[in-house]
Amino acid sequence: MQDESSTALPRFVIIPEPARVDETVNIRLIYLLPEQLVTLRMTICDEMGRIWDSWAMFRANTHGVVDVSEQPPLAGSYTECDAMGLFWSLQPLNATPSSAFSPFKSISIAPLSYELSAEVANQRIAVARHERFFWNEQQVRRQPLSEHGLIGTMFTPRKFGSFPCLLLLSGSSGALREQEAALLATYGYVVVALAYFGVNSLPSHLQEIPLEYFIKAVQWLRHIDVVAHQKIAVIGISKGAEGALLLGATVSEIAAVVAYAPSAYVYQGLGEKVTSSWSYHDQPLPFVTYKPAPIFEAYEKRQLAEGAPIAYRTLYLETLQHTDELARAAILVERIQGPILLISGEDDQMWPGTLFAEEIEQRLRHHHHPYWHQHVSYAHAGHKIGMPNVSTTLTQLRHQFSGSINDYGGTPQGNARASAHSWQMLLTFLKHHMH
Repeated sequence: MQDESSTALPRFVIIPEPARVDETVNIRLIYLLPEQLVTLRMTICDEMGRIWDSWAMFRANTHGVVDVSEQPPLAGSYTECDAMGLFWSLQPLNATPSSAFSPFKSISIAPLSYELSAEVANQRIAVARHERFFWNEQQVRRQPLSEHGLIGTMFTPRKFGSFPCLLLLSGSSGALREQEAALLATYGYVVVALAYFGVNSLPSHLQEIPLEYFIKAVQWLRHIDVVAHQKIAVIGISKGAEGALLLGATVSEIAAVVAYAPSAYVYQGLGEKVTSSWSYHDQPLPFVTYKPAPIFEAYEKRQLAEGAPIAYRTLYLETLQHTDELARAAILVERIQGPILLISGEDDQMWPGTLFAEEIEQRLRHHHHPYWHQHVSYAHAGHKIGMPNVSTTLTQLRHQFSGSINDYGGTPQGNARASAHSWQMLLTFLKHHMH
């Protein structure tokens, strides 16, 4: 009797299919010849119409099977055994000078559709499609916000009851973090992705953003039935982390704060005017100014003229010499009435997020902060730690507002692993402290 594997054609087995974006996927190719060399290729088209591509070469085992989660590639766009290596090592195919520093463009919360193919001697022997989703519309409701001048999107579980609430603040890109919001809502949270500048009636630049805007959002959320009133956390990244820590230090109703790539200080806003990023009671908050040394000014001018990436970390390290400003602009994190999770990349080239997080921890210890707090740092990660299992290959990106090309630091693998690990830390933190 003939064995099925000797007659069956090679095919992919992908579990789960479809998968939530943060789920680890097991990809296997079966019915190959024993020890056959095969190249797996993954492609996806982003919302700008660009093709992104990753690949890995494997040798099938003696049973004619390649298991991506158990085998390191012999060659490819990533080098070590990693079930999600094909996903995070995706890079733009045929990038032009104008698109070389543009990230994977995916703003909508529509499912991501990938194509997997297997090639032997440059001939395709198997093809499959794989879909990854941020949310399930049958389980989560999406609602644009327009109440009380708030701009954003709210995701709520469709189940009956009230739920812990998460307020998501983006960084200086100003983008709404709808994808993370939708994804977190699948875990049973009301999640609000809140814009705070750059759209509609909001301030056009990240300058003197009134804390009252966020406070208004918190007060409104506390009075709607779907939110468990004492369970509102704020999650921010970069400048959004600066804002999140400030908000937690100002509003007693904030139950927890998560700060990715945080700042320990209020910094000068991003715009033409020399003023604070934030205001309160119609007054700009004390802030640290940018006073670049001549050597940095020359470096920045040269990089801008050449269209080359700029590492702003040095600029921020220089500001740490402004001791009088630092004392006045320090965020009073000891006033936060709840647990704090700090996440940073040790190779952050945008600003020294790990150093800032250590200063925050030191301040919390000095003031005997009575709540749980933890700082998790990642050795080979940069500024862009975030949602897991998405492309991390571009560590130098053009900024949406300034137009400069910023060096965010980290390696593709380091950023991918930091994002995957910190996402689990976030979920564990929220489960423990928000339920």
